[in-house]
Amino acid sequence: MTLDVNAAPFMNPMDAILHRCIHCGMCLSDCPTYHVLRFEADSPRGRIAMTGAVHSGRIEIGPAFIENIDRCLGCFACISACPSEVNYNHILDLAHQMIFQAQPPKRSERLFHWLVMRQLLPHVNRLRILALFGSLYHTLGLSKLVRKFLPFLPKFLQTAEGLLLEKPHRPPTRASSASSRLKSRGRVGLFTGCIQEAFLGKVNQATVRVLEGNGFEVVIPAGQTCCGALHIHMSEYGLATDLAKQNVRAFLDAGVETIVCNAGGCGAAMKGYPELLKNDPVFGKLAQDFCSKLRDISEFLVEQKARPPRIQLPVKVAYADSCHLRNVQAVIDQPRFILRDIPGLELVELAHPERCCGSAGVYNLLHPDISDPLLDDKVKDIQTSGVDVVLVANPGCQLQIQAGLRRNGVPVRTLHFIELLDEAYRMEEENIC
Repeated sequence: MTLDVNAAPFMNPMDAILHRCIHCGMCLSDCPTYHVLRFEADSPRGRIAMTGAVHSGRIEIGPAFIENIDRCLGCFACISACPSEVNYNHILDLAHQMIFQAQPPKRSERLFHWLVMRQLLPHVNRLRILALFGSLYHTLGLSKLVRKFLPFLPKFLQTAEGLLLEKPHRPPTRASSASSRLKSRGRVGLFTGCIQEAFLGKVNQATVRVLEGNGFEVVIPAGQTCCGALHIHMSEYGLATDLAKQNVRAFLDAGVETIVCNAGGCGAAMKGYPELLKNDPVFGKLAQDFCSKLRDISEFLVEQKARPPRIQLPVKVAYADSCHLRNVQAVIDQPRFILRDIPGLELVELAHPERCCGSAGVYNLLHPDISDPLLDDKVKDIQTSGVDVVLVANPGCQLQIQAGLRRNGVPVRTLHFIELLDEAYRMEEENIC
């Protein structure tokens, strides 16, 4: 079968993209699923070959093709490794779209899409209720009871239980009234996200304090919503487009000079808005304006020469790259520059800082048989490094890695790197007072 390329907003002339792959195999060593399964069909090269065969009509879509495509994490490490600069992200979009057209989702899959994609992710207050449940689950001691029966539960429930946070839920993020009293270096809009805000609101609160401490007025537009990253991955292009339009409008109407994001996956999705909305006569241009203002928090702080803390923070840390921050946004050095500027801090490089932790949105719930070995490898890498803290730049990574460390009894803290910078600033203030 041949796909109507106009059906998916990311589609470019596919033949040129597919034929760009020279089958050299340079991507194999960087592919998480090939690392675990050692099967050619579960490598980027294999998926590209199969997608090209289906696209040209040489083979039909069958269970094996669907399974091999579905097992891709979408980490895009292969893009960074590819000497031919193959747009594997477009090929993966094509494969998902062909599967969706040939075999519409089953009833159980449609229910999952409706519940997660439509009823939860775009509604941060509903996600906050889930986060509150997680806190009560631990506070009331239910976790001790459930964990006695955990080995007998389905694997995805075991994974989900491990992701529940033990610490109390944080209140919604707000810019402080102090920001209006600062000598402002600029007006910055903060994208708070859905999972980040509901489950890890402390990261957003730390981001606000760091920005304000560097003289920026912080604005949090009320009309913002989920970035749509998971919707795009699950071929929910219609809803992804609606979410993108809502975010573009919310931030442009706020009149901010810069839009800051502290979640690698969200930032990657939003930097793709111009491509997602390119056929819209109104939002196509607005999305370009939006994207021109968008920066990862590490990019922004380095560009604006954020001041280093004026206090020693004697801690040994490692930084685990977010796949989409590294491989899609190409933001690699900036978080490390910020960390090296903290006095007393020792930054240790992991043996494989770029290797996926296995979170990948909801991949850890849908494919725990692949996700768990990847997480175990990440935990071993962290444990071997001998660090006190592992730092991340994405909420999925933070929840996944801290669950893996807790499961393996490794006493290492997991923080977003902005939390550590905020911690140093606050120690400095307390020392001055």
